Amino acid sequence: MALPNRAPGHRKVDIKAIAVTDFYHLGQVDARQACFVIGSDVLGPMGHEFVPLVNRMDAEEFLKDHKGERALTFDQ
Repeated sequence: MALPNRAPGHRKVDIKAIAVTDFYHLGQVDARQACFVIGSDVLGPMGHEFVPLVNRMDAEEFLKDHKGERALTFDQ
């Protein structure tokens, strides 16, 4: 599958890594392994954020601390 809108001439299989910054630890995390909390009280430059966290346990803690709606995986 080509990626014409974002990277003309490249395919999905060409992507080697997708990284995000973990909210609590500020380290790089493989986005495909991270949990993302939506609907929290944390705002970024463009408003409400998908907040990446390194694991489900941190995501559940973040949900409680920041009134999040739910946690999603990358595939969701």
